[in-house]
Amino acid sequence: MAILHAAKRHPRLLISLSVVALATAGGLFWQAQHRNAPDPALRANTLTELRVMADSGRDDDALAELQRLADKGTPDAQRTLGQVLLARGDSEHALTGVRWLQQAGQAGDADAYAALGKAWLLGSPGLAINYPQAHTALQAAAKTGHTGAAYYLGIQLKNGYGIPADAKAAAHWFEVAARNDEPAALFMLANAYRYGDGVANDDAKALALYRKSADLEYPPAIQAMAMAYQHGEMGLKRDPANYKQELAEAAHALKHPAQQP
Repeated sequence: MAILHAAKRHPRLLISLSVVALATAGGLFWQAQHRNAPDPALRANTLTELRVMADSGRDDDALAELQRLADKGTPDAQRTLGQVLLARGDSEHALTGVRWLQQAGQAGDADAYAALGKAWLLGSPGLAINYPQAHTALQAAAKTGHTGAAYYLGIQLKNGYGIPADAKAAAHWFEVAARNDEPAALFMLANAYRYGDGVANDDAKALALYRKSADLEYPPAIQAMAMAYQHGEMGLKRDPANYKQELAEAAHALKHPAQQP
């Protein structure tokens, strides 16, 4: 009652109280929506929202909600929580993140194994490179047709990171990833056909793959096309005009680099 009398004398106080009430109600409504949503029907954008809030925003409530969902055995929530913890950049969080990703992977989440394999292959703050573990995780995800896992498995096999190099197997996995129009995989497969690395040399196939990757604005592929026009390679005639055009497109693409798988 005293608040209402004060509000009549000070209208701005009433406005401030209303804003606080709305914000509180909005926060409670958001929590209720997420807590009451049936786990099988969790939408990807809900987890993405929670991930952004828990990761970039360092929102403890969002992290707690991810933890609650992960504890209930939801694989995509387990994967999301693992990715958030892995991104924290310290060994304690990274170790816990790895455990959640492993748990999600064992439940059949290929994205979790792919994320784990990539992290072990490339290393990250708080997580040391572990090539054997990376190979196991990437292989598990790649066998399901996972694009990113197939690409990174190809990279590991081509370069022999912690395992014997195998150009033929690398080309196979680049092809698996290329089926989903992954620009980096198209480029690597083009290189394989151009140089006969794990597959028979085929300039026509190499050129077609470079072109497809370049059409997806992948800078290395555009540069390869430019050099082919400059020097008359892979069956192309020297063409200064196309060379300059490809260089201009490469410069543009470099300003907006494609996201790696």
